[in-house]
Amino acid sequence: MSSLFQAESLLQSAAQLAGDAGFGERFFREGLDVLLRSWEEEAALHPARAWRTCGSVVDLLVTRARLAERLRSRPQLRDAPLAAPLFITGLPRTGTTMLHNVLARLPGFRAFATWELRAPVRPDGAGAAWTAQQIARTADDIRALHERVPGFERIHRVEAESPDECNWLFRHSFTTLVFSFMWRTPSYMRWITSAPRLEAYRDYRAQLQVLGEHARPGDQLVLKDPCHLWHLDALLAAFPDAVVIQLHRDPAEAVPSLASLCHSLQSMDSGHSDPAATGAYCVEMVDRGLPAMMEARAAHPAARFVDIRYRSLLRDPLGEIERICEAVGRPFDEQGALAVSDWLGRNPHRPGAHRYRPEDFGLEAGALRARYAAYIDRFGVES
Repeated sequence: MSSLFQAESLLQSAAQLAGDAGFGERFFREGLDVLLRSWEEEAALHPARAWRTCGSVVDLLVTRARLAERLRSRPQLRDAPLAAPLFITGLPRTGTTMLHNVLARLPGFRAFATWELRAPVRPDGAGAAWTAQQIARTADDIRALHERVPGFERIHRVEAESPDECNWLFRHSFTTLVFSFMWRTPSYMRWITSAPRLEAYRDYRAQLQVLGEHARPGDQLVLKDPCHLWHLDALLAAFPDAVVIQLHRDPAEAVPSLASLCHSLQSMDSGHSDPAATGAYCVEMVDRGLPAMMEARAAHPAARFVDIRYRSLLRDPLGEIERICEAVGRPFDEQGALAVSDWLGRNPHRPGAHRYRPEDFGLEAGALRARYAAYIDRFGVES
């Protein structure tokens, strides 16, 4: 392994920046080692991007050290309640971002904004100036991403002060499939999807407890990450009273859309620019996710899940939101309906804004539907 991708060197740099605080439980080293090896051997990163990527590892390790220090100094946080959180998941590209944003605006629900997920440890005494600085840094990074990946804003909506995905927290333990969306890392992708990753989910819970120091008492967390789909057993073990809201979309649409997302990200940072190879890579990811999800669903009570069809959400968002609220025992009154309608009015869904075809990635719609027929039949997915 080249000196650039040496874990010990990156850990040493992070320890110096974090004041030798340590990094908490060491399980994260396995994911870090697999990821670094996959970056070096498979991702074909452009040299400048490789340097930036390793710099981002140091940043993640520094945040991990700060989290470990906070939990060491305030061990009572590990006992902080996280009452019946809601987890939104589903195959990538199934409407999870839209649903997360509207649920987060209902009274009694709490979602964490992108800037909070990137800076989960608030320094003692930090006030409005610290918050403004974190928001500005996050907004700058989002602008840089849009400059580096033209059209990305049409594929995945992300804003500094709006809710975003749990993968930001899993990055601190190097256990998120999002790394395999961003870079072509087949060995890491196979590693991350080969086991439940229980330690990572316990670590994730602890991070939510740190973030929860500044949440309003009594608020119900609403969290979102398509990657939970691959690890439902671990999620439900770490959060025994959680409810999972799972979205469903025709795989003949969702898989090519995922391929478009991955191709856009990977071709900007690396030499991987073959769309057909990206299509096959995404099919392998989905092949590893849907059976794991189906097995987990069979092992847990149906009451722990609320199923939402993507097309139903687009046709009748207020009706689907009301159904979710009824399932989790939350009121959906006129105030809530107005909040949802207001957000949808300011952020209309525009079919066709993100353009892709299965054929663009060496895929065929009929073959995808046949491949995932068991999933389509089990959940009544509309084509």
